[in-house]
Amino acid sequence: MSFFHKLAFVTGGGSGIGRATAKILAREGASVVVADKNTDNILDTLKSIPKHADQEHLGVEIEVSELNSVKDCLKKVLDKYRQPPTIIVNSAGITRDNFLLKLSEQDFDEVLDVNLKVRYSLVSSKYVAASATFGEHCAETSTQAI
Repeated sequence: MSFFHKLAFVTGGGSGIGRATAKILAREGASVVVADKNTDNILDTLKSIPKHADQEHLGVEIEVSELNSVKDCLKKVLDKYRQPPTIIVNSAGITRDNFLLKLSEQDFDEVLDVNLKVRYSLVSSKYVAASATFGEHCAETSTQAI
């Protein structure tokens, strides 16, 4: 499958499944935005992904549990590429390993904010919705179930 001339936005792209996904998307031709809360991991991913002649990758720091952070990142993407992402992969995720009845409400809320709220923030963003203006379809997927 070829993703040439596609723009991919990968949350959690600084490590693990997100980094592997960013590498595959870049290998298949997409320009990749690596979004993560750890800037060192972002830089490591950017160094490790392939770059073809017409690709331009970008790293952005993001806190996926904060709506304004997500909006700011997507605005940076739109400002740089003059188009919204056509592929969104949400690989950002956390776990608080504990028996549910022993899990604090704060930990439970944090897990929900990081693992679920980001999907709402990304898909509902006016910057992603702008893809309709460009006649593109935007595919969003999550790797958290893997």
